[in-house]
Amino acid sequence: MSTYLVAMAVGDFSASRARRRRRRSASAPPGQEELGRIALESAQQILTFYNSYYAIKYPFGKLDVVAVPDFAAGAMENTAAIFYRETDLLADASDGVGRRRARRIASILAHEMAHQWFGDLVTMRWWDDLWLNEGFATWMANHAAGRRASRSGTSIGRRSASRRRRRSTSTRWNRRAPIHVERRDAGARSTKRSTRSPIEKGAAVLRMIENYVGAETFRKGVNAYLQAHAYGNATSEDFWTAVAAASGKPVDRILPTFVNQPGSPARRCCRSRAPAGRPKLRSLRNGSSSIRLLEGGASVTWQVPVCLETGGRNERHL
Repeated sequence: MSTYLVAMAVGDFSASRARRRRRRSASAPPGQEELGRIALESAQQILTFYNSYYAIKYPFGKLDVVAVPDFAAGAMENTAAIFYRETDLLADASDGVGRRRARRIASILAHEMAHQWFGDLVTMRWWDDLWLNEGFATWMANHAAGRRASRSGTSIGRRSASRRRRRSTSTRWNRRAPIHVERRDAGARSTKRSTRSPIEKGAAVLRMIENYVGAETFRKGVNAYLQAHAYGNATSEDFWTAVAAASGKPVDRILPTFVNQPGSPARRCCRSRAPAGRPKLRSLRNGSSSIRLLEGGASVTWQVPVCLETGGRNERHL
């Protein structure tokens, strides 16, 4: 494993455990172990979904979730030992506050568990590809949130997932910031606050590509990428090459324009005069799916996937 993912927790811990094919535990200070039960049950549900999505089943021998007092990072995807800030992990589901907290626990856990594949099993070659690890985990956590079955109020329903999806495409993050950020050395790593824009913008771009190539095709590309680079390092180029190969679509030309450039393209569609019920697309900004705009004084081009759906019919054109 990558050295930045090695972790040891030393202290007085008491654990709630679940034993199936893989050992799972939630560790907390003595007397609070039952407050980790929500996290343990959520981890089991999330792991079931992830094992069905990824061609490689959970690749490590165990999965520990550890409550760490005053853990500044909030959560960290250490290999097979996810660290959590104590107040973000432990909850009593018997009261209303605990139920709301349970949804937050499951949400963060879905993100950190997604890293066990994207970030741990396959690790970025260098910190400038941090967006891929974090953006993918954000996208995947929303995926898990929308699909997990309801269970004693601890799962994240579609309504909650929908709110998160809206937030991840809102103006809270800077659309002008580039997703790919150059970093000269490991010490140049940014805090999560300063990387929020590339992370959430990256998740939105991944969702765009999934919609473009289709969910199952995108899944095949993801799994091809993981299988090709398991227990090793990879780059953004490796990822979009795998999705392009799986889909037969020019993802390797589309993604670089969204990942490496600042800003985002503006698209304007208008309908031509046509008989009732037969709208036609007249133009896409400059009449092409290649959109050129001025950004910071320089001319930049995006390769934009365009999906057209005909109202009242089951037709979809890419």
